[in-house]
Amino acid sequence: MIVSGEWFEMRGHMAIKDLRRMGKKPTQVFVVLLEDDSKLSKYVDPEDMLINGFLPEVLVEPGDDIHRLDFRFLVGVIVHLQGQNVDRLRSAFGQIRLCKPARIVVSGPSIFYDTLEKA
Repeated sequence: MIVSGEWFEMRGHMAIKDLRRMGKKPTQVFVVLLEDDSKLSKYVDPEDMLINGFLPEVLVEPGDDIHRLDFRFLVGVIVHLQGQNVDRLRSAFGQIRLCKPARIVVSGPSIFYDTLEKA
């Protein structure tokens, strides 16, 4: 997505979509809502997490409009949703929940919620 001449795009989801096209799915996915001051490694692209033997990770950029992102690749998986902004966590939780993941575990400052505990 291009906003004001800047490029924003969720990263890591394409590797999961490719896996699902092959008839497979991960059991768990980490979804991290980044902030402007987030420190990230420049060495591992989230799209390469599965190839490198790690659990899949999806990074949502600060400029991404959460309500316009397609989270359908999370159907039936356990989602670990992490972030620093409680409002963005709530928005992402609502959007991800619509896609019927197996479970959502949300964590951030002053917030922890596990849909398994509410079942």
